[in-house]
Amino acid sequence: MLGLYGEADSGIPVADVKAFEAALKAKGNPSVEFVLYPGAQHAFFSDDRPQVYKKDAAEDAWKRVPDPAPTMARFTLPSTRFSA
Repeated sequence: MLGLYGEADSGIPVADVKAFEAALKAKGNPSVEFVLYPGAQHAFFSDDRPQVYKKDAAEDAWKRVPDPAPTMARFTLPSTRFSA
């Protein structure tokens, strides 16, 4: 599980992020990685919102996000037939 959080996000307190991460790890989940970006607000990824966009944090965060292509390749959409 990957969690990418802005340290300055007023809606998600840092203490809650750390407690959530600790609880997941305590349950034996070995693949937990939470990153707190200093000075980053909620939606720091949103490059169309200059009031919250934090370029350095967003670039680092995007590098951490796994490529969904291998997972998506396993799924196929059912064919849909329409009759008139």
